[in-house]
Amino acid sequence: TSHDGTMATQCFLTDTRIVCANTLRMALSDGRSFIKVKHTRTAESKLDLAKEFFKGALVDLATLQERMRRFSEVTLAEDIYLALVEKMLPAVSTRSENIQSLIKDCYLNDIAVCQQYAGSAYTGTLYNLLNAVTEYVDHKRSVKGTVAVARHTSALIGSGADFKDSALTLLTDYASTVA
Repeated sequence: TSHDGTMATQCFLTDTRIVCANTLRMALSDGRSFIKVKHTRTAESKLDLAKEFFKGALVDLATLQERMRRFSEVTLAEDIYLALVEKMLPAVSTRSENIQSLIKDCYLNDIAVCQQYAGSAYTGTLYNLLNAVTEYVDHKRSVKGTVAVARHTSALIGSGADFKDSALTLLTDYASTVA
């Protein structure tokens, strides 16, 4: 929106991580993730559209909740865990092997945290692995530049975000194949 009221207020809502114009278009392609309200006398009628918009947001939230619930139900045997990590990041170099080791450390640390604070409900699950990948990207992954700024940028809109999106897609695909 503009300060003088000449531009409409726009709101976008999606569970897709926006990393570029392409993912923005993809996230908004369903049409229910966007609302635009001009500053006019008819703005009140536009609020009815806002209600529909937020109903769509609730559907998106329910979809995300269902996905995470499913992740928490899928237990990973060690060979499956290793195969998924290998697919996320093939060990083609010593650096790749070191990164796989860091993800494994995050995974095992997350298991310990789950056992300490939340019982064993998520121990060794897809949810556990997703948290380990997030922990690695957001807190352990090496970055160039000022560490705090570069890490934040990478995790939200850079290569770290891409890595997390790829991992989420891989884990979602795997969850759909498990009975």
